[in-house]
Parts: sequence; structure tokens; C-alpha cells
Amino acid sequence: MSLTSCKKIEDALDLSADITLTPKSMEFTVPTNSTVNAATTFREIEVTVNLDSLIKAGNPDYGQKNIKGVKVKGFKIEFVDANSSNNFANFSSIYSELSASGKSPIVIVSKDNNPDEEKSSISVPANESLELKDYISSGTFKYILKGKLRRALTKELKTRVIVDYVFSVSLKK
Repeated sequence: MSLTSCKKIEDALDLSADITLTPKSMEFTVPTNSTVNAATTFREIEVTVNLDSLIKAGNPDYGQKNIKGVKVKGFKIEFVDANSSNNFANFSSIYSELSASGKSPIVIVSKDNNPDEEKSSISVPANESLELKDYISSGTFKYILKGKLRRALTKELKTRVIVDYVFSVSLKK
């Protein structure tokens, strides 16, 4: 007769999961801008998220204390009121940084060589290998939307950003 240790039982149980979540979209206005062919900050957006509630909405068995890692899976930007003269064709590149208190900003999504095509929304490729847990664990952080214009923006654009995250969670300590 043999006894199995608690550690072996714990290891045998699947106590971890990846949860894909999309918090409420961020809405703001991108101002007019005539700076062409130079890196420009278009908007800084401060975000406050109740991570415990967000995780529980995806899976009630887990909460903020169970987060082991966070990555961005998708990043979509929509200009709600784009027109033929003011849309993503105006941008030669666009990217977003993430910053948090005590942390240096990091580029989480970027699209270089954006095509000169009239579009009101784009998906910006995410750097899915970046670990963001330390940036969002406090629940308050900033997105910094940057890029280069190929043509001036002559009107303010109502903007919506939708971010998909993958939270790796575990019941293990």
C-alpha cells in the first residue's frame, strides 16, 4: 500500500486556465493634428479596472489573486465618425504603449507601413509575448496612442478602442 503526497495530487489536478476577456471599450477623441511624418502622441487614456470582477466575469472560480500572467491578444481601433478625408489612410503608422506607476512605457501593439486605404477601423497587431501583469496589477494604467501621419487630420475623430486580453490564472500558490 502506498500513499500519494498532497503535492502529487495537486500537480495532477488541472488548476490553471487561460481566460480571454474583453473589458468595456475605451472611448475618447483624437484631436485634429497637422504634424506629418513625425512621431506624435495622439492621446493618453487612463484606465481603471476592477481586475477581481473582470476575472470572475470570465470564470467565477478565479479572481485577481489567481492571476499568473496577462497578455494582449487583440487591439482594435475604430473611428466612429471617420470620413473620406479623415480616417486610417491618414496614418502611415500607429502604435500604443502601456504605462503604469513606476514602470517604463512599453509598446504593446504596432502597425508600421499602414496602407493608404480609406478605413474607419483597424486591428493593430499585438506583441503577444509581452508579459503585462506588473503593468495592470494595480488596476490603474495608461494607454498612450501614438503614430505618424501621412496627411493631416482636419477634424476631431471620436474613437473607440477594444482590447482583448488573455489572463493566465491558477489556483496553485
